[in-house]
Amino acid sequence: MNNHPRIIIAGTHSGCGKTTIAMGIMAALTKKGYHIQPFKTGSDYIDTSYHSEITGLKSRNLDTWLLDKDVVLELFEHATQKVKISVIEGVMGLYDGFNGEAGEGSTAHLAKLLNAPIILIVDAQGMAASAAAIIRGFNEFDPELNIVGVIFNRVGSQRHFQCLKQAVEDKCCNIKVLGYLPKNKDITIPERHLGLTMLNKRKIVESIVPALTEEIIEHIDLELLVKIAKDISPLPAYTRNIFPTSIQSGKVSIGVAKDDAFCFYYEDNLDILRSLGAELVSFSPLNDIQLPVVDGLYFGGGFPELFGSNIESNISMRTWVTHASNLGMPIYAECGGMLYLMDAIITPEEKTSHMVGLIHGEARLQPRLNRLGYCTATMLEDNILGQKGTSIRGHRFHWSNLENAPEPNAYQLNDNEKVGFIQPNLLASYIHFHFGSQISLAQGFVKSCCQYKEVRMERRKQRW
Repeated sequence: MNNHPRIIIAGTHSGCGKTTIAMGIMAALTKKGYHIQPFKTGSDYIDTSYHSEITGLKSRNLDTWLLDKDVVLELFEHATQKVKISVIEGVMGLYDGFNGEAGEGSTAHLAKLLNAPIILIVDAQGMAASAAAIIRGFNEFDPELNIVGVIFNRVGSQRHFQCLKQAVEDKCCNIKVLGYLPKNKDITIPERHLGLTMLNKRKIVESIVPALTEEIIEHIDLELLVKIAKDISPLPAYTRNIFPTSIQSGKVSIGVAKDDAFCFYYEDNLDILRSLGAELVSFSPLNDIQLPVVDGLYFGGGFPELFGSNIESNISMRTWVTHASNLGMPIYAECGGMLYLMDAIITPEEKTSHMVGLIHGEARLQPRLNRLGYCTATMLEDNILGQKGTSIRGHRFHWSNLENAPEPNAYQLNDNEKVGFIQPNLLASYIHFHFGSQISLAQGFVKSCCQYKEVRMERRKQRW
């Protein structure tokens, strides 16, 4: 039985203060000496980066649409073996899931799967007793959920808080009021746009989080929160499918692009590759002048469009990537990683930055978001990750269109749209995949890298 302490910070809706308060709780508990494992419900990369910066541990995504029940439970237990408590930030409103339904992908679905208690965040600006009606409605909507407490956001004064607290105690007697966050624009995490908040992440953490932490410590009952997190039912039984019982190390080395331009990775993807025997070697397409000695390359998502001039001026690295491709090295790229492999990126201001050129065509940035949401993709050809006909769930979030590119030949989506590009040793698309949703992808990538390593070592022998 796993009775690991855990708590979910959920919201009534997007923008209610859920992220700000979740991060403040993580920071406050960390300051008090708790070793915290942070999680984010769903597929968001940006919130997890803040969690990691605040707690010092890599935050993980738990997405009940991308991943089946057993995988979610295995990933959760794998990440929590050496920590004292887990804080899980929800997504959107508590009941909002795939296609707006209170099902797969929602915070509610994850809470039931993990047997986790829920603290509901309510934006109390402009209301008093009405807040109790909202809380009661959320509590009665699904009796299977364990909503145990509430924290109010944007509270105007101590008197305002007492009115809110009294209303909840009168009308929602089983809900504990843990406290509140005062209205203060100086301790609010800015809304995210085009990665600008990602780039200022450390500055935001340094300038906002200390004051936010003190407000949380002063106005929220953290001892009660920890007590609630410990008063839980065990995790449900599950079947392990992801991590092997024995890890083979040193089979291959895979270069992982990691810098300010390439920063979107599911941390579990990297753990899964390691568990299959891959040594991961980080390198920077922005700052390094050559590739490390590796057997494959993994370009995750990010914001290469914000660093176009830097990438273009790093001719040495672009040449090394082209040379590696010409030698047959397996190269896997997602979203921003794919843009890096195109001929060029064009901004809305018509500024063109030359990229690597392994995939012909340009990525043109749009002033508005182009794609956002889940998709199911079926492989159209055998490739370095899998076989023709393999079906995978994924997620897309991008601001660009492709121009003058080849006919897509990698995947067919559930709406019959074809996306992505396959070359003999390359697979690239806008789609982000979690290897936990289809472990064969990671296995296939490691296998392709092993095959390349054999060729590389044979070449080396011949040179000797």
